[in-house]
Amino acid sequence: DVYVGSDCPLACSGHGDCVNGACVCDQGYAAHAERGCAAASGTQREFREAFSGPAASAERWLEVRGGGVSSTGGGCGVIADGASMHFDGEGARFMETVDLNMTHARFLEFVVSTGYSQSSYCQGISTDSQGVIFAYSTNAGYTWNVLDSGTWATPTHRFYELPPAAKTEYTRFIWW
Repeated sequence: DVYVGSDCPLACSGHGDCVNGACVCDQGYAAHAERGCAAASGTQREFREAFSGPAASAERWLEVRGGGVSSTGGGCGVIADGASMHFDGEGARFMETVDLNMTHARFLEFVVSTGYSQSSYCQGISTDSQGVIFAYSTNAGYTWNVLDSGTWATPTHRFYELPPAAKTEYTRFIWW
């Protein structure tokens, strides 16, 4: 076995620095024996996102890359009521939630559509390599467990019963 990395638990969960084997946590986070750094106020027990602001909320999203909030749905139009997340940037495109307390959660649902725009019309994509992967992690994003992947040419409601392994106090989700 080979391991290269911090001698702090989960490299301080990405929310601090490892100094002499101990986590010095970012503001709003506290040292946790198993998690490295964890939210000082505890993790959110409920997650609802309407993308009502001009940008993804830092309280809900750890990172969004290659996309942003769009009230028009971007090149392919609105896929649900109101605003949505639209990805059209170069390079990696993903959105990752903060750690969430899923111990009592039963399901997760969202609406997704994949495509690209050519002038004034929306073109569906044809290969899974251009699709979306939806996954969860219970170890600060070191490993991801895929719940689903695919392409959806029209707005599609997705519903997932959470597997028992995803029902932890520190679960995060990623769409990429």
